[in-house]
Amino acid sequence: MLFLRAAAVICVVYGVAARAQQPAGLVDPLIGTAGDGQTYPAAGVPFGMTQWTPQTRASEVKCIAPYYAKDARIQGFRGTHFLSGSCVQDYGSTTVMATTGDLKTAPDARASAFSRDSERARPDRYQVTLADYGIRASVTGSTRSGLLRFRFPKSARAWILLESNSRAGEGEIRVYPARREVSGTNPVHRLYAGAGKAAGFSGYFVARFNRPLARYGTWSGGARHENGTLQAGASGMPGAYVGFETSEGEEISVKIGTSFVSVEEARRNLEAEIPGWDFDQVAAAAEAAWNRALGQITVQSVSETRRRVFYTALYHSMLVPRTFSDASGTYPRFAGGGSTETAKGFT
Repeated sequence: MLFLRAAAVICVVYGVAARAQQPAGLVDPLIGTAGDGQTYPAAGVPFGMTQWTPQTRASEVKCIAPYYAKDARIQGFRGTHFLSGSCVQDYGSTTVMATTGDLKTAPDARASAFSRDSERARPDRYQVTLADYGIRASVTGSTRSGLLRFRFPKSARAWILLESNSRAGEGEIRVYPARREVSGTNPVHRLYAGAGKAAGFSGYFVARFNRPLARYGTWSGGARHENGTLQAGASGMPGAYVGFETSEGEEISVKIGTSFVSVEEARRNLEAEIPGWDFDQVAAAAEAAWNRALGQITVQSVSETRRRVFYTALYHSMLVPRTFSDASGTYPRFAGGGSTETAKGFT
């Protein structure tokens, strides 16, 4: 028996060491997040439509990345389109947060402290413990969809919040209790040519939960609506909350499909890419995709530091160009007034 246990430990240690020497295992997504780099720990796959990252600063303001290493609190986990390493603005994004206790919806109010020791950042997944709530959060993604898993403590008031990061007076959130779904819209605006004008497309999402919604409602700004199912961004970014009663260590998952075309296409993308609820399976597929992409170049240096720097830089370069079309091939014509095209042989 002792021999079998020792053998199992050796196999696990060997597997971890082998993974660390794969290209994806050499990437450090936190490099460049101190401030000047304007990068963020993006989890997902190469050239994904949407990347998933912890959010320490709200909104889609120009030159503000979703995450900065010097910040001490996490406001949620963003499905982002921010151009890594740039000084542009995010667009069409949405943020998800898990909390317990009194319901707090504003980004700063709901934010949680976290320990750097609890933070695990890889190209295929991001994990952290939200210290204020005792929640272990894990995030991974596919090309157009994401899967978030939250391990809760025992709580009579466990919450998951979803927010469309749109401008005040814009955007929309809908709750479909019978379908265990929340959908949202976030209009995109031009940045330079015709700054502030509509870009002709929006960011859309559909979020689906693995448990029935015990409670739900919506908010915008300081206005909250218990049992609300439709929320426009009347006085702030529109959001929706769903509530549960959890036992110690209970896991609740939410998977999210995204699109630049419509809510319907976001739902189709989700069903095409993440039909089930196996977090480890989705993360393993993302890890394999990164190893294939990064492994096209082999670095023969004996210095692990140099290999880590190289593969991290290559990882950052593979966050763009972004997949723009849906699984069906549809994509919006820029400034096309809502008209779409169909990609054939490209994404």
